[in-house]
Amino acid sequence: MKVRGFRIELGEIEAVLARDARLRQAVATVREDRRGDKRIVAYVVSADTDVRIDATALLARARDFLPDFMMPSAVVQLPSLPLMPNGKLDRTALPAPDLGATTIGRPPRTGHEAELCRIFAEVLGLPEVGATDGFFALGGHSLILAHLASQVRKQWGVDLPSASSFSGLPRRASPCTSKSRKQAQACRTSSTSPPWAVRRGPRPSTQKGSVREPP
Repeated sequence: MKVRGFRIELGEIEAVLARDARLRQAVATVREDRRGDKRIVAYVVSADTDVRIDATALLARARDFLPDFMMPSAVVQLPSLPLMPNGKLDRTALPAPDLGATTIGRPPRTGHEAELCRIFAEVLGLPEVGATDGFFALGGHSLILAHLASQVRKQWGVDLPSASSFSGLPRRASPCTSKSRKQAQACRTSSTSPPWAVRRGPRPSTQKGSVREPP
């Protein structure tokens, strides 16, 4: 199965999620709740029905083993998975996720971050985005990235690094992503250009998009 040009192995996503001992079951599927907007969504069942799964922590661990294009955009906890009469998973009965509920990053601390969060939320079609929310984890992809780059260019007159390369962005692309500790400090004190923006220059090397085997 392909999503936005990338081959997605749902079984590999499920295997990574299932390593969490708090889960009894974990499945991944590709949804297209809005035309042309395919997203990976994970559905999990807790081993203890009284325990609520921390989706943020679950995705943080998964990010260590999965490339960004295979990261779920949302995690939906269910009391049990819907099954067909033959006992197989009924994917058509899986509920649509509340993508707005996935914005769990810290609030913006400066006017600069607030404006970036507004732009991120606008291009992602979400009501709100935190300063540390991940672009790809919230369903960002190459087409949305091009729109994001356009908005940033219009606002600050600068270019995102690798704006034309989906896999060239940092793994944790977010409104406060920075390329160095010095630039991170600039993010907190400057009101001009975003720390990850560049005027013109060589494109950073792309990351290898392969699943890493857990130790």
